[in-house]
Amino acid sequence: MAREYQAGRRPAARQTSSIHLREGRRLTIGTVGWYVTAILLAIVFFTPFVWLFLNSLFTNAQMSAFEPEFWPTDPQWHYFTDVLTWPNLPISFWQLAWNSIRLALEYSILITITSAMVGFAFARLRGPLKRFWFAILVGTMMIPGIIYVYPQYIMFNRMGVLYSDWPWVIWGISASNYLSFLYRQFFASIPVELEDASIVDGCGYVRMFFQVFLPLSKPAVATAAIFSFQYVWNDYISPSVYLTQDQWTLSVAVGGGSFLDNQQTPVLQLISAAAIYYMIPVVLVFIVCQRFFLSGSLSGSLKG
Repeated sequence: MAREYQAGRRPAARQTSSIHLREGRRLTIGTVGWYVTAILLAIVFFTPFVWLFLNSLFTNAQMSAFEPEFWPTDPQWHYFTDVLTWPNLPISFWQLAWNSIRLALEYSILITITSAMVGFAFARLRGPLKRFWFAILVGTMMIPGIIYVYPQYIMFNRMGVLYSDWPWVIWGISASNYLSFLYRQFFASIPVELEDASIVDGCGYVRMFFQVFLPLSKPAVATAAIFSFQYVWNDYISPSVYLTQDQWTLSVAVGGGSFLDNQQTPVLQLISAAAIYYMIPVVLVFIVCQRFFLSGSLSGSLKG
């Protein structure tokens, strides 16, 4: 019996090991393929940033050469310090950066909260014509934002809030159609049992929103915060239209070529160095918020 047992088991063991070996080979080949694809895409996406960095190190002769050069022969590192104290700017570099950070924070904080309220209302509250108004909300996402510039300028001018932070505050408390749709989809995925349990515990919808649903929506909050911060930080049109030159943001200075020499000629190395500094806050915001992108399981909220 022992011989038959061993004889019967040995081929199965060899067959199992061969199956695992074949599966391991397929998995290894697939993994290598994904890594190669990811590396190639990373090179493609990262090349413009490398080229921008190299441009900030070129000499004037290399920048004006007819045949482009791809490596700085004499790196000009001083442009990274000159851009911080360049005298020909309308205001200082640090004031430009502070204006951008202030407007981006004001807008992103307000619109993240108000859009969550709108999304919660569409996902959980009941009311007449709710689907109709939600269709209107989604339909406004198809309208280009540039269409609103002129009528909003007239509105803000009549309200007396031009050349101040108030346009960004008004936009922030008005919520966003896209972010409201994002929140609505996230809140609708939360089990209804959690809402029923909150009502049984005596929670109203306001308390339910702030103490139950909003803490569970960290992935959506992080996404909304990143999108809204990046939108204002990269916005060139609104600051150039609604603000004076003394209130400009960093996007207007970098995108408008405000880094000029004494002959009023743009200094491309300074613009490249300023663009590198300009990317740092957005990268930091993404690094801080990226760990909230993966939504956690809600099953633990229903236990007990």
